[in-house]
Amino acid sequence: YLEHGVRGGFDAEVSMTAPRPAIGNVPNEGVARIAFVETTIEPKWAELTRLGTTVTLTEMTGRLIASKQNARLENITGRSDRVRVALTGGATPDGSGGTVADVLFDFDAVSLNQEVRAVLPVEVLAVLDASEVEVSGAVGARGARLRTHKPVDSETARVSFSGLLTFEDAALTAGARVERAYGSLQIDFDKPLVGVPEYEMEILAESASVLGLPMEHARAVVRSSGEPRGVLVPVIFAESCDGVVSGTASVHPAGAWAGQDQRSYESLLTFSGLRLNEAIDGFASARSGVSREPRPDTGARLVGELSLGGLVGRDETRRGRLDLRIAGGDVIEVPGAIRLLEASNLQMPAGEGIDFASVEAVFDGGQIAVEGMSLISPSVQLLGYGTATWPELELDLRLRSRATRRIPVLSELFESIRDEFVTIAVTGTAGEPRVSVQSLPETRRVIGRVLGFDESASDRRLSDLEARAEKQRRLRGER
Repeated sequence: YLEHGVRGGFDAEVSMTAPRPAIGNVPNEGVARIAFVETTIEPKWAELTRLGTTVTLTEMTGRLIASKQNARLENITGRSDRVRVALTGGATPDGSGGTVADVLFDFDAVSLNQEVRAVLPVEVLAVLDASEVEVSGAVGARGARLRTHKPVDSETARVSFSGLLTFEDAALTAGARVERAYGSLQIDFDKPLVGVPEYEMEILAESASVLGLPMEHARAVVRSSGEPRGVLVPVIFAESCDGVVSGTASVHPAGAWAGQDQRSYESLLTFSGLRLNEAIDGFASARSGVSREPRPDTGARLVGELSLGGLVGRDETRRGRLDLRIAGGDVIEVPGAIRLLEASNLQMPAGEGIDFASVEAVFDGGQIAVEGMSLISPSVQLLGYGTATWPELELDLRLRSRATRRIPVLSELFESIRDEFVTIAVTGTAGEPRVSVQSLPETRRVIGRVLGFDESASDRRLSDLEARAEKQRRLRGER
């Protein structure tokens, strides 16, 4: 009561049973010598201050019955404007001077707000905070069970908790940031008298969004790693864009070099069979906040792998790699650019689309270095490099073209001349790319150096990526 400043209004009834009369000349021993006192409290309202938040519960019902032998909570309920709580259970001596408690509770709330946090067990909050759980919509629990055992000679208690929580519009970190999740969360938690708590959460979400991708029927398992604030995510699985996303992740305490209380993370996500049009629409809407007419399904499907690592909450430390393959239909619809490239390769315009693409990229903080990119149609190949920002996905790419159906000698000569005079540039965003032609790129770069104009940071990065892309093409035997 003193710790949380509990106060309120209640009706109370105290009953006393006299000691049992002695039998003959034999004096009473043990509890027979003690008067039995039982107090019944029927709360009407209550108020407590915990974790810096004051919670006022009104319209309370139920009873608290306490005696020297035990204490019982009988269907105690209370509500505020934001939360409703119901408790049933009790506490008894363990026979060795300690106390054992077992309580079932339900609650409903409009969100995971400060009032809800103030009434939840600290052990539950520790699990939720380890995965950075936030809930903007309704949250609740049914039949959650909290058990404690405090030995007489111990300053701490063993605590276990199990329960099913439901949530709407939730966000949490399970390898990647999960947002707009609707579903349930099963928690099992055990804190020994000494040592690091162990817990496991199974998250089932009917719908959610990860990196902008819409998810359905998602499942993730999150458990403790045995380290302070450490988290393991051995299972990530969801249906997305008519395909599948799966992966694993982990969070560990970072070394002293990272600073106090810092945690590092590693995650690996695999994409398989995602509809390209739905994936692009998801990325675009998540970053612009503006919905647009859905792109038509061209049959293109996306497969690939994304690995990321860094310090939690510090985007500038993000490092990782992305490998994507797209095939099965038109990858990108830029008919004007296709016709230009077909003509530049001495091919008659066919109005064909690009039906295969691959991207190899490296994450470095908020920048993505696209080390290699290939876009292929039946008659033309586009080979490129460049940069992009994350998470906005603003593009700055350069591409050159090569004929698939080549004319001996003449195609090679023409490509050498053409690459000096023309480079294809792609800017804008991944959701709304803009294609343009830059003339005399190498000549302009040389003249700039002669006249003493320094290259911008972006130009230097593109020059470096161009050299690396060219080296990779040679290693793969490409021109």
